Amino acid sequence: MQKDTARTPEERAALEAARRQLVREQRAVNLRRFLSNRLSVVGLCIVTLMLLTALLAPVVTGAMGLDPYSAVVRDRLKPPSAAHPFGTDNLGRDIFARVLYGARISMTIGLVVGLLSAIIGTTLGLYASTNKVLDNVLMRLCDGLKAIPNILLAITLMAVLGANMHNVIISLTVVSIPGVARIARSQALLVREQTYVEAMRAAGAGKNRILWRHVLPNILSPVIVQMTFNFASAIISEASLSFLGAGIPIPAPSWGGMLNEARAYIYTGWWMIAFPAVFTMLSVLGFNLFGDGLRDLLDPLSGR
Repeated sequence: MQKDTARTPEERAALEAARRQLVREQRAVNLRRFLSNRLSVVGLCIVTLMLLTALLAPVVTGAMGLDPYSAVVRDRLKPPSAAHPFGTDNLGRDIFARVLYGARISMTIGLVVGLLSAIIGTTLGLYASTNKVLDNVLMRLCDGLKAIPNILLAITLMAVLGANMHNVIISLTVVSIPGVARIARSQALLVREQTYVEAMRAAGAGKNRILWRHVLPNILSPVIVQMTFNFASAIISEASLSFLGAGIPIPAPSWGGMLNEARAYIYTGWWMIAFPAVFTMLSVLGFNLFGDGLRDLLDPLSGR
């Protein structure tokens, strides 16, 4: 094959233009494939809506003159109205403002847990695929963690660490790491047997160079998909912890905490439980549908 340095400038320019055109066409094909899955598009719309809700919560509530922490006793347990679109709770706090600020907590926890678990789990999985001793230790540790139900492990960690937002992130990250690590390890073992990896090893490339420059890019697809599912799992787990009183402490407007407070008013103030529950359900549903769409897009063999 003719080396690129032996080509004329015109040939190199034409080749680069052809490469860019091929990339654009591939992106267009991927976009059409993703948009053809209606459920994935619905999931993307829900995810976008929830993220915008979290980002714009202070702007929206400020424009409406609502405060998620302000308690007006004379307005307690008022049904939805123009002044209070989602009604008020047992202390007279506006539920609309609290739900919007609850989205900030849920989206922040989901994003941080998803990113941290992906980074740490992928790193552990990569190195476990190269060393048998480390592989046995890490995988047995992951097996032990996976043997414990996630919510029980998270509650145990919260009991040890204490109830606050940072500890919720730590506990849910620990719970999510084993799944990512196992996926990264299994994919890395497959990639390391490919011919181009053997060629790099024969050429004298170091272990770290092979792992991070050649193996990692080829295992990112399943890791990214798993990260979206961890995002949804973190949202529902945080709501569960707060509902049980082991998550975000009151008076922070956590969706799970709001559901916990609403249990005693399910008949006299149905709106207290309805709106936080709907937002929690939509968030988890949106990220799961979006994750399914990413899986079908990034893994052609899984497409329906």
